[in-house]
Amino acid sequence: MDTKDIIAFSGIGVSLAIGIIGLVISYKNSKRTIFINSITSSRIKWIEVVRNYLSQFISNTTLIINGNLDNGERKKIEKDIQITGDNIKLQLNRQSELDLQVINLIEEIQSKLKIILTGVSELNQELILKSQDLLKFEWERIKEEAKSGDLSDNHKKKLVERVEKSIIK
Repeated sequence: MDTKDIIAFSGIGVSLAIGIIGLVISYKNSKRTIFINSITSSRIKWIEVVRNYLSQFISNTTLIINGNLDNGERKKIEKDIQITGDNIKLQLNRQSELDLQVINLIEEIQSKLKIILTGVSELNQELILKSQDLLKFEWERIKEEAKSGDLSDNHKKKLVERVEKSIIK
């Protein structure tokens, strides 16, 4: 084999290796981008669903507290509060401390509405604050995952700490 042939085959081999490496890198980046876009899109939809349920729950409890409702209207709104509260709880993660705080507030409001209306207004305000904290955390997590893909447990803990520090308690 001639030197020219060796150089030509070497060039072809290097080009092939570079092409394969480029293909592998492109595949990994594409897979990561699809994952990030899918997760981000799903979380944004989830945030909107939870926000809508929370808004409906809070406005209905406020109607009961402030409203001069006839018995039929009141029963309908109480039923809606129960259903909406349950829908919120089903959307949340009972393994997360922030989610649990929101779940506990919803359950407390629901039980107080069944007994007496006192204290529900303050609980509604606390629910609004905790829900805002929860949605803020999820938004920050979406932004972090969009930058770096799936977050490690350590990264999530640091994010929780950062968000908790930024929340006015």
